[in-house]
Amino acid sequence: MTTEEIKRRKYQHNNISNVIFAVNFPKILDLRKPTAEFQKIIIEKFPIMKEVNLDNVQFNLQPSEEPQTEYEREIAWEFTNKERNRKVFVSSIQIILEYFNNSYRNFEEFAADVETVFEAVINLYPVKVAERIGLRYINQIEIKGENNVFNWSNLINSNLYTLTHEFTSKEDKVLRSMHFLELNENNHSLKFQFGLFNSDYPSPIRRKEFILDYDCSTTQNRDITDIFDILNEFHEIEVKWFEKSIDKGLRERMGVSDES
Repeated sequence: MTTEEIKRRKYQHNNISNVIFAVNFPKILDLRKPTAEFQKIIIEKFPIMKEVNLDNVQFNLQPSEEPQTEYEREIAWEFTNKERNRKVFVSSIQIILEYFNNSYRNFEEFAADVETVFEAVINLYPVKVAERIGLRYINQIEIKGENNVFNWSNLINSNLYTLTHEFTSKEDKVLRSMHFLELNENNHSLKFQFGLFNSDYPSPIRRKEFILDYDCSTTQNRDITDIFDILNEFHEIEVKWFEKSIDKGLRERMGVSDES
């Protein structure tokens, strides 16, 4: 399957529990002043606001002196939608947009919210540099009504579950089987966690449940205006690896709506 074919493929359903887009930047000293204007811009989609108190801990180490610990309290802001399954978090060093509780429908909708939020950030705050840009997709796949919780044949790429399936037996009370792979993708970092997460932990695995967790991030400073191109680039990278991770049976369950 070519890159263009993967990009065109659309599914009727997904198993995405969380999508997180986060941007870190040098500290904004005066966060409170532009917050009201920021709220006006995003209030239609994120009307519920609350203050969040953060306790930042700093350790100062000086030669021949005892380590000094300093505590700094900071006020951050959280804006949530009416359904309370999408939020924007604003602190002096970071902006996060998150969809959770399976509220993600498609990339176009998510990208539109990213554009609204971060264009407001660029216009209102003295932010020029992004120290880190990250996009994370967590796919929590659950197949109900099946007893063999270790066999993911025709659903997940066999290389991702064969170790647990073949190395353990029914007599072994497996509690969790998660694995980690880190890759370089176009000079970006891609951290891929996968396996049997087990929502009932620390009880033995009872549900047929598999996690595919992709977290792509930059490895060097970027101009803040680059974030929109990077969002699209990261999405394409993570879609490519998702397609590599799954098999025909899962695609059929999700329902391919456009594969032209």
